[in-house]
Amino acid sequence: MRNFIYLFILFPVLFSSQETAKYYTKLGKEKTKAKNNDGAYKDFSKAIKLDPSFTEAYFLRAGLLYKDKIYIGAIRDYTKVIELRPDFAKAYAARGFSYAAQKFWRDAITDYSKAIDLDPSYAMAYASRGFAYETTGRPSSIYNRDYKKACELGLKWGCDNFK
Repeated sequence: MRNFIYLFILFPVLFSSQETAKYYTKLGKEKTKAKNNDGAYKDFSKAIKLDPSFTEAYFLRAGLLYKDKIYIGAIRDYTKVIELRPDFAKAYAARGFSYAAQKFWRDAITDYSKAIDLDPSYAMAYASRGFAYETTGRPSSIYNRDYKKACELGLKWGCDNFK
């Protein structure tokens, strides 16, 4: 009986907030697939509230914000992901997409460059940086270098833009 009481007392501790955060993140993913973005956003937010260090929930919520064109919110969440996981190349690139959507080209280029530093095989980061360079009037030798690299890495968009 005594062991049962200890188990009863310890049971809630065994299921940490991280496990609950994972649960809400899983629900959010399912709702995203079902095109219930409002429900997914709420679930990702619940996960973050339960475990403020759970990067996956921030990353996925940022993606929803980006899709809804709430770029400042997406940048905020991607920045939090980067604070928690500074080696996560996709977070830098995704934040770069959010900056680019607002025409903050310098910030976008900085983030694409960091993503490339972290993952030199990240084709979309090269192509996106090439596009940002081209859009800001950089010499074709600069942006074509990135488009060519993206093409070499197998990204058709890089091949289509390489001149």
